[in-house]
Amino acid sequence: AWSAQELGRYDASLSVPPLLEALKSDEPELVVGAIKGLKSTGAASSIPAILKLKQHPDPRVRAAVDEVVVEVR
Repeated sequence: AWSAQELGRYDASLSVPPLLEALKSDEPELVVGAIKGLKSTGAASSIPAILKLKQHPDPRVRAAVDEVVVEVR
């Protein structure tokens, strides 16, 4: 999860594809890290993929999505 979050510090063209893939993980901690990493990239193209997780069964994932949505508004 930490690695995914830190990946967001790198160039978006390199970091966004693996972070989008990490959103599909069964591990909520990794998904949260990926969401935070994507937020750090500032890549607007990742917003639709993040929003798809709005109904995720894990409350930590939903909270991370809400955090991104609030900052985009």
